[in-house]
Amino acid sequence: NFKDWFCDDGVCDFNIIPELIEECDYQCSDGICIDEPEPICGDGNTDFNEECDDGNLINNDGCSSICKSEEIVCSVDLDCGISECVGGPNYCMDGDVYQDYVFPTCNNPGLFTSYCSNIFGPWLIEECDYACENGICIDEPPECEIDTDCGEDSYGEWNYYCTEDDVYRNRYFSHPGCNDGQCFIETVIQEEFVEECDYECSDGECIDEPPECKIDSDCQDDYYSDYYCTGDNVYRNLHDFECVDDGCEEDITTELVEECDYDCVNGTCIDEPLECEIDSDCGEDYYGDNYCSGDDVYRKFYDYECSDGDCEKDTTTELVEECEDDCKNGECTEDKSWCEGDECEEVNKWMPGYEEDSILLASSGINRTSNSIMLSGNSDTSNSYFWVILLIIAIVIVLFLIFFFQII
Repeated sequence: NFKDWFCDDGVCDFNIIPELIEECDYQCSDGICIDEPEPICGDGNTDFNEECDDGNLINNDGCSSICKSEEIVCSVDLDCGISECVGGPNYCMDGDVYQDYVFPTCNNPGLFTSYCSNIFGPWLIEECDYACENGICIDEPPECEIDTDCGEDSYGEWNYYCTEDDVYRNRYFSHPGCNDGQCFIETVIQEEFVEECDYECSDGECIDEPPECKIDSDCQDDYYSDYYCTGDNVYRNLHDFECVDDGCEEDITTELVEECDYDCVNGTCIDEPLECEIDSDCGEDYYGDNYCSGDDVYRKFYDYECSDGDCEKDTTTELVEECEDDCKNGECTEDKSWCEGDECEEVNKWMPGYEEDSILLASSGINRTSNSIMLSGNSDTSNSYFWVILLIIAIVIVLFLIFFFQII
């Protein structure tokens, strides 16, 4: 072919023009002239690439349909080989010893369609007088002749289980038998339907109510716990609920949320070091001085502790001693007087049990004659003593009235 290129309105195009190169005498194949005709199988002429040509295209007549010579493969079995052991172990069959052999066979002997094949089968090795066991003849009578020689059938205990939400049961059934003079036991499983359940079956029993769950979504929704601190880092727990054997189970997985540079407090990383890590970082605990409260001696205990990285002080009041009379300056005193000093001596005489009819409270300007009390306005003593004595008298009167009414 000659390709003639040309320009047509600004577009390149071409024409293909065939040119005769050679005129062939017979024919052309793949662009080359051949010097003689192409051979034809079945024309009765044996050409250069034919083994035979019997003038037809029929197979199995000595010349095939593609003009290839055909041969007779075999006429007898021996043309295919001799019988031999395949190499397997001896075994017992019908009370005698056998072995597997291969038997070469000629098929369609003497014809062009003949071919060889192998047939495998048992070959008698030895006839046994009594019986055969494991491919060997035994020298004594067989263990059994019929199944009943080997024992009776036996049954195991029933096992209850669930299948498709119903109750079934099964058990093992053992059947003794006799084979080649030897006893054997055949074990099979018996299965029976027991009960159809209204709801579901669990552990071989019907349950009286629906199961807790069938799929994971029947259980509680999964959730994350609050952030918490472990080893100076922030963590959280994933609570994953899933349905296992018709019941909801919870699986807790710990997840790291954040690694802290300094420390973690209440589930949050802090930006600077903690004030403390242990109680001893906050100082030593100590007791305060003794003091009086009521008529007893007390003291305070100051306890320092580290809580979430901060130092805290806890104050606890402790009883040191219960006084029999009174407490003064953090110590118990032996007696409890209304006043102290010489100026209160006359006041103490006025207390119940003193026998004089009249007492002059000189120090406070109070005169008591018989059942009356007179206040002297000309006393030079400070008015503060007056009000103290007056308060004490009022308290005594109130206590007396309370005691009196309780007796009534």
